[in-house]
Amino acid sequence: MHEPEQPAAAPLVELPATAERFVEQLYGLSTPKRKLDVRRQLYETIAESGRGARIRRGVYVKARSREHLDQTCKAVLDDPPREIDSAIVFVLRKLQDPPPGPSPTELAAVAEQEARKLEDAYMTAQRAAGLAWAKEHEDEFQRLRRPIDAEFGDSTNSFARLARDAALAQAAARAAGFPSFDTWRQANGNENHARAS
Repeated sequence: MHEPEQPAAAPLVELPATAERFVEQLYGLSTPKRKLDVRRQLYETIAESGRGARIRRGVYVKARSREHLDQTCKAVLDDPPREIDSAIVFVLRKLQDPPPGPSPTELAAVAEQEARKLEDAYMTAQRAAGLAWAKEHEDEFQRLRRPIDAEFGDSTNSFARLARDAALAQAAARAAGFPSFDTWRQANGNENHARAS
């Protein structure tokens, strides 16, 4: 009967230092074939081409870098499994762990929260600038106010009142020379960065 063709063995390239130590320390007494197989699996996780090392049917794993493979091998060397021959399986599974630090979703949530804080701070500063200008320029403020009051009328609707107040605050802030949100954000972003440094 015709034997199925075996895939060609991966070339024996130099593995990162800790990965080499992993092979020698945990598989030093294994058969040459087993040792070669472990080396091949480790190599496949860092090879530029290919899908990576196969964990199970249809599931392959790649290291993020040679350093990532080294760190993972060190973690397994520091706390090896009772069944030493399964150490390679522990390495391959551990390579699938997410990178340390916040996830992309968490980073996006933080960025959204920061953007909201910045918008709130802008609205507060804009309102304060508009109120200060209105107190100092009462006649001009009344002239500014008339067309806005006419636009919104005497509505008792709370949303309409809020919209009128916002429009009035914006108009007063513009008259006071308060900058646009983008200009203000650039200036305040630089100040916050300088304070953080």
